[in-house]
Amino acid sequence: MANSSDVKKQQVQEEEPVRKRGDRPKAFADLFTDWERLLTAVNVNEVDLPELSVEPLQDVVNEVRNITARQDAHRAGLRADTRRLRELMVRGQDHALQLRSIIRGRLGPRNAKLAEFRIRILGTRRGVATEPVPPLQPPVE
Repeated sequence: MANSSDVKKQQVQEEEPVRKRGDRPKAFADLFTDWERLLTAVNVNEVDLPELSVEPLQDVVNEVRNITARQDAHRAGLRADTRRLRELMVRGQDHALQLRSIIRGRLGPRNAKLAEFRIRILGTRRGVATEPVPPLQPPVE
């Protein structure tokens, strides 16, 4: 009959492909997964390796989990803030439009004072100079 430790060893070996010597994980998620697999393998083989202490690595893994959970919560908060900012931008545009409409209604569509409120005055063209440009003089010889 197979020992439960042997069954666990076999399961761990089936899950993990054997890495080559220089084939170390480089990405954060890969490192973290590698550490968790190492801790699992050590725990499974604690009968064969009783002198190993996994507490320092386990502490690091626990702290990494806590920090990533905080980062996830922060990202969720950022998304909520961004959504709220977009809503406020739309509301602000609507209120500014309403306010400018009221100002235009009270002052009239041709009043020069509308320019102070950044409202286009009716009857003026955009991009047209207010002073006429003098015609070009032919060169004098």
